[in-house]
Amino acid sequence: MKKFITLMFLFLMSVFPASTAIASESNSITISHIKNSKNQAISGWNIALYEIAAYDSETLSYSVEESYKGLIDTAFITEEKTANEISNKALELQDHIRETGITATASASSDTEGKVFFEDLKDGIYIIIFSERDDYDASPSLVSVPGYESSSVSIEAKIEDSKGNGGGGGNTPDNDSPSSPDHFEYEKGNVLGAGRDLPIPEKKMVLGAGRTPQTGDESRMQLYLYLTAASVLILISWMIIWLKKARR
Repeated sequence: MKKFITLMFLFLMSVFPASTAIASESNSITISHIKNSKNQAISGWNIALYEIAAYDSETLSYSVEESYKGLIDTAFITEEKTANEISNKALELQDHIRETGITATASASSDTEGKVFFEDLKDGIYIIIFSERDDYDASPSLVSVPGYESSSVSIEAKIEDSKGNGGGGGNTPDNDSPSSPDHFEYEKGNVLGAGRDLPIPEKKMVLGAGRTPQTGDESRMQLYLYLTAASVLILISWMIIWLKKARR
């Protein structure tokens, strides 16, 4: 019986770490809507992916890659930041990457539908950088994989036409609008400044929320698996002992 229990324990110990390792490299990123102002897909646009920080599932923490340690730290990843702060940091990292010529973790070109797909990614923080073009421009994006809800992260590209084409209306009044105060009609109970809403505070987010330790975090899955394995092992052992006693 002791031999059986030992073999069972060794088997469980070898299976669960392997399954965890496989899961940590099954992440993917899909970039869609790589289109111009006329909603036409832009194919052949080279897009590079760089790993900024790796995630350690044992220590539940991030470690910034050596090339970026002077630009970003773990506090930036795990603490609340506004979207504007994250965007500015992405631009700063993009400038550094282009100036130093850092090798990309992966790269691909957009297809005929205006999409790019990256797979087999390790847990961590990545930056997406579009190659420079004369006709279009796209801002870089910092992405956490896996996402908070899924290992498959999907984002939409925001493309700008560098030639100035695109929508947007001005503040020029219509020709039919009355020009004399006598033409205006006032309703009782209206507030003169009602059209000027109070500014809404910018929402904050955590860049590494998908892997920041918190209640219900999937990072603790390996611990749960070990506890489950131990419980199963104890149950099997108890059943064997009970059966042996029952036969006597």
